[in-house]
Amino acid sequence: MNHFMDRITLRVCELGLQQTVLAAMPRGHQACCVTNEFQARIAFDCADFATASAAWTRLFPIIKFQDQSQLHIRLLEQAVIDRIGKAASPDLRPLIERFIREGAMPCYTISARWLAGEVAWEDALAEASVVEWGDELWFVRGIYHLTIGEHDAARADLAKVASEHPDWNERWTCEALLRWYATQTPESLAARPRAAVIPPIAATGRPHPAAPPATGDNF
Repeated sequence: MNHFMDRITLRVCELGLQQTVLAAMPRGHQACCVTNEFQARIAFDCADFATASAAWTRLFPIIKFQDQSQLHIRLLEQAVIDRIGKAASPDLRPLIERFIREGAMPCYTISARWLAGEVAWEDALAEASVVEWGDELWFVRGIYHLTIGEHDAARADLAKVASEHPDWNERWTCEALLRWYATQTPESLAARPRAAVIPPIAATGRPHPAAPPATGDNF
């Protein structure tokens, strides 16, 4: 089912119909995996992060992913948008520990550690540069920049992922959000609720201890 839903979602993104589909979808189907997953993905691609987070919150307790990477990326995306409206960044240590325990792709753990403020961007980028799918870090930063109101930086990060990784599923989200940006005005962007800025920390230049080999993700 997950692969089938991914193909439908990608086709909707390809056609630029996210807003139309989201407006037509029923809301509040608490126990429906298909409705909640589809609603979350489409809402995320429209920058309707409140709807996406609510749908994922309903979804995660009731769905089992054959490929754990599909769960891990959703948990990471939700961690980014759940910072919106909070005075301080939430504690992401449980998520980081879960990624390590479940053998998530190192790129997800690195991204979560950067988002948690545990590692400077320069150090995270150095770690990510030597692991598979390391550019996932740029995707996470693009969403983060959107949530803190740094929209020029968000556009640049999203465009980088879309142009350099045309075979990634994240490409569709990046392109969808860039299309969404094209519909916004300075006033509409300024009115969006924001997330807290990650407190800056100095880069160490030291390599982080090697992450355990990934076992839960099947690419």
